Amino acid sequence: MPAAAATAAAAAATSASPTFCDNAPVSTTVSLAALGIISLETRRALRDGIRATWLADFEALGMGARFVLRGVDLMTPELTLAEARSGGDMVFVRTKASYDKAVGPVTSLMLWYKCAARIFPEAQFVGKADDDVWLEPGGWSALLASLARQVSSRGLPAYIGQMEGFHWRNEAESPVGWDYGPLRKSCRANSNYSFVDYGPTERVSGPFNFARGSVFFLSASLARYVFFVFAYLIAFTPHKLSAERNEAGPEAPAGGHKTRGWGEEPGHRRNQEIVLLLILFACTLTLC
Repeated sequence: MPAAAATAAAAAATSASPTFCDNAPVSTTVSLAALGIISLETRRALRDGIRATWLADFEALGMGARFVLRGVDLMTPELTLAEARSGGDMVFVRTKASYDKAVGPVTSLMLWYKCAARIFPEAQFVGKADDDVWLEPGGWSALLASLARQVSSRGLPAYIGQMEGFHWRNEAESPVGWDYGPLRKSCRANSNYSFVDYGPTERVSGPFNFARGSVFFLSASLARYVFFVFAYLIAFTPHKLSAERNEAGPEAPAGGHKTRGWGEEPGHRRNQEIVLLLILFACTLTLC
């Protein structure tokens, strides 16, 4: 094949493929915060709404933002990739676009934490936002800048956002006492609940606090730790995962056997719960 034709073919192949995080441009000018806006192919109108309102102001204040989409087996690749090329503000993580809401959002978030460490290596905070929110860039910039000084001087992990918590009934295997948190070990789960209501032999564990809300930020070191926990769980799950194992780091075993995705095997729902609880534990190490 002539050199010109080969170059054209390579360019066409590149333009027809998502820009996954490992090939995305690196920004060393963003030093305060990197925000991943978790989105889906079908939500173009919401992304355009963000572009038309607060996105430019957010980036003008020295913070970076990317729309984060799952890029394996896109449903409308032509439209989605055309948008990505024109906007320059989208990044794809290497996991299935078809995952449902029980699996997709947490997978996108975990892989965004890994991605942010690569494409925004100087950012002190890594955040998550839903694609249907409006935020005030000036307020977030001022808040994060003031907290950055405290985080850097003390060297502590930080979570900035709303939290909710619950306790766990071990024998009934169900949550109890949902309340806005962070709940502490000395706190009752909720004013409507008392441990004695469940009998003298029933044990209640907790509290388990978790991130809640449409926007929140973690210190960059904590975001890396949370992804490490996710990758560790993926690596040691008894059911071999394909795309997530490769994106998280460890290579899937060679072989030709059929693999299923994150959440498609029995037990993966419980694994998702474990991931979230580990995240919450990491976020509240200094609270209890």
